[in-house]
Amino acid sequence: MGCQNDVMRFKTGLLAGFAAGYYLGAKAGRERYEQLRRALRKLAGSEPVRAVVAKAQEAVDRPRNAARSRMEHGLRVVSEKLRGAADG
Repeated sequence: MGCQNDVMRFKTGLLAGFAAGYYLGAKAGRERYEQLRRALRKLAGSEPVRAVVAKAQEAVDRPRNAARSRMEHGLRVVSEKLRGAADG
């Protein structure tokens, strides 16, 4: 039951955060939105941020590629066994 409480608390916090962000964003107006968007684009284009993103992508890709290789190997083995059973 504690897990359900945690999920509900998370959803409530997420909803409250969204509502607060929406309210503050609407109050700030379009000009402030554009200013923040430009600042975020500049930040996203900076070398330190790009380096962190590249490391994070590599951390995600490594296990994903390993899992893909294991799955492809398993499918080859099963396929060969099925061919052998069909031929024999």
